[in-house]
Amino acid sequence: MSHTLSEVRELPNHELYKLKLAHVGSPTIIVAVLTQKALDLGVRFDNDRKDYQFNLSDFLGVENGNWGRGADFDSYVKNIKLDLSDRENRYLIADLKDSDGQYRTGKKYNLDDNLGLVDYFHSRERMTYFRLGAKSRGSSKRTLVLCFDGTSNHFSSQNTNVVKFFELLKKDNPEQQMTGVGTYTSPAWTSSISQGVAKTADLAVAWYLHQHVCDGYKFLMESYQGLSLQIRHNLHPDHPPDGDRIYIFGFSRGAYTARALAGMLHCVGLLPRHNVGRKQFGGLGSDGNSKAKDADPEAYKQTFCTPIVIDFVGVWDTVGSLGALLPQTLPYINYNPSIKIFRHALALDEHRANFVPSLWDHARTVPGQNVREVWFRGQHTNIGGGAPSPTGAPGFSALSNISLRWMVQQCLENMTFIAFDGDAMALYREANVLEHRPVQPDLLKFKENIKQAELESKEKKLRAVAEAMSAARAHRARLYDASSKLDQIDIKHEPFEAAGTLSPWNILELFPSTRPIQTANGPTTTRVPNFGKTRMIYRRKPSEPVFIHASVIDFILTPEGNEYIPGATWDGFNDGDLPRIESYEGNQMSWPDSGPNRTALVSAMNMNWKPVPGMLDRFKSGVTSIGSKVGRLVGFA
Repeated sequence: MSHTLSEVRELPNHELYKLKLAHVGSPTIIVAVLTQKALDLGVRFDNDRKDYQFNLSDFLGVENGNWGRGADFDSYVKNIKLDLSDRENRYLIADLKDSDGQYRTGKKYNLDDNLGLVDYFHSRERMTYFRLGAKSRGSSKRTLVLCFDGTSNHFSSQNTNVVKFFELLKKDNPEQQMTGVGTYTSPAWTSSISQGVAKTADLAVAWYLHQHVCDGYKFLMESYQGLSLQIRHNLHPDHPPDGDRIYIFGFSRGAYTARALAGMLHCVGLLPRHNVGRKQFGGLGSDGNSKAKDADPEAYKQTFCTPIVIDFVGVWDTVGSLGALLPQTLPYINYNPSIKIFRHALALDEHRANFVPSLWDHARTVPGQNVREVWFRGQHTNIGGGAPSPTGAPGFSALSNISLRWMVQQCLENMTFIAFDGDAMALYREANVLEHRPVQPDLLKFKENIKQAELESKEKKLRAVAEAMSAARAHRARLYDASSKLDQIDIKHEPFEAAGTLSPWNILELFPSTRPIQTANGPTTTRVPNFGKTRMIYRRKPSEPVFIHASVIDFILTPEGNEYIPGATWDGFNDGDLPRIESYEGNQMSWPDSGPNRTALVSAMNMNWKPVPGMLDRFKSGVTSIGSKVGRLVGFA
C-alpha cells in the first residue's frame, strides 16, 4: 500500500516508530524501528544510507547544565538512557555538566518534540523515502512548479502534455513542493457561449495575456520563501538569495505565458508577499523593450523585489506571439539570463501561420546556461498533446507521448528537485506512456571502490574507474532501449492535420499578421502572409545546438517511415552538415558516415545547404537586413 504524506505527517511519532539507543559514547546513536502501521502506509528507509539512525552527538549540546546546541555533547554528558514510560513523549535522560564542572542529574530532553520522520526525494530510486531527523524549525528550500496549458485546452480524454505532467507531480506536501496550473478564461465568463467568445477574442488580441502572467506572478508572491528584504540588500547584486526553487512549464500559448512570466521575473524580480494586492507588477512594456514605461525596472527590482533565479523552464511548441490581429510581445522571450535550464520540444510538421514558434536566440545564451531545443515528428498538438486519439491506436499510444517522455527524462537527467508521484508514475508506465526505468547503479559504492583502490595502486584505481564507467554506460544503454521501444510504437501515427481543406486556419495563411521569423541576423518579425509555408529551422553558427530527436531518425529508416519527409526546412547549415541527434538522457547519436542509411536520411531531410558565407556575402546580408528594417518601418514587410 502506497503511503500518503499527509497521513504519515498526521500520525504521532509513537505510532510510526519505536526508539532504541544503539550506541552510547562517542558518538551516541539513536535508532528508529518502524511499526507495522508505518510499513502498511508504505514508509521506507534506505538502509544503505542508515536512514533509521540519528547521531545525537552531532545534534545536541550542553549549555550550563541544560540541553542546548552549545558545548561538545560527549564531554559534558554521562549516564545516558531512554525514558519510554510515556509513549507519546519519549525522553532522553542524562546527567549534564554545568559551568562549575558539577553534574545536574536526570535532565530530560523530549525526543518526540524535536525528532521525527523527515521525508525526502530519493535521487536514485525517484521515490519519497523517510529518515529519522530533526523537525524543521523554519523555512527550508521548497520546489514551486507552475504549469500553463494552451488557451482552448481543458481536462478531458484528450489531455495535453501539461495536464499529464501536472498529474505526475506530487501535490500532498506543500512544505516540500507546491504546484499550480494556469487557467485560460476569465472567471467572469461562466457560460459556454461567453467563454467561446472570450477565447476567440483572446486569439485575436491576446485579451488575457496580462492576466495569465500576473496570475502566475501572484502565485509565486504568495508561495515563495526567501531571505528578508534587509538581508537581500546586503547581498551582492550578482548573487541572488537562496530561496525556493522555481520550475515553469507550458504548451502553446501557455508556453509563451511561461516564458513571459520568466521574463517578468528576470526584469523586475519578485515582490514580497504583503504586496500581493498591488495592481501593477513592474509595469512591463509590450514593445519588447526591457525598460518599463514609468520606471527603471532595475531600480524597481533593487528597491522592492527579490532577484529570482528560475531553475528550469520546460515548454512544448511555444507560439511565436499572442494575438492574431493585435499581437502582443513581451521582453526576454527569446532569451533569458535568469533561466538556468531551458528545454523546448518543437513540431517538425506544423505549417499554420498562427503557430510559428518562438525559438531561443542561442547567440544570447550566457555562460553557465543549459539550453536545448529538440524537434519531433508531428504538428502542434502531436508535440504538446490534445490531438484526437489515433484510429486503432493500442491503449494510450500517441505521438505526443514521445515529447512527454523526453521532458520527464530531462527533469530526471538534470537532477532537478521536482518530486514525482510514485503511483502516477507507475500508472503511466503500465500504460506504456512512460518507460520502465532500470535500477541505477549504486554510484556511492563505485566511489568507495575508487577511493580504496587509489590507496593501493594506480593500476587498481584505473580498473575501478573503468568498472564504474562501464556500469554507467550499460545503465544508459538500458535506459535508451526502454525508451526507444516505446518511441517506435508511438511514432508510427500520422500527424494530426488541424488545417483541413475548409478550415478557417487557411484564411489566416493569406492574412498579413505579425509573426516571428528566423534570419541570418537573428530572430525578427514579418507581416508578409505565410501562404502555407512550412517552418524554417535556422542555424546561424555551427556551434548553435540544433537537435532532431532520435525517434525521427529511427523512423525514417523503417519500412513504415521510409516515405516520411519532415516538413521543416533546415537553413544556415553548411554543405554536408546535419543537425545533431538527441538521444536519451543527453546521449547524442551519430549520423551514418556513408552507405544507404545515410543516403536515405539525407534525402528525407529538407536541408537547404549553403557554403560558409564570405566577407562579401556578410556585407550583402547586412545591407539586405537594413533594407528589410526600413521596409517594415514603412509597412512593406
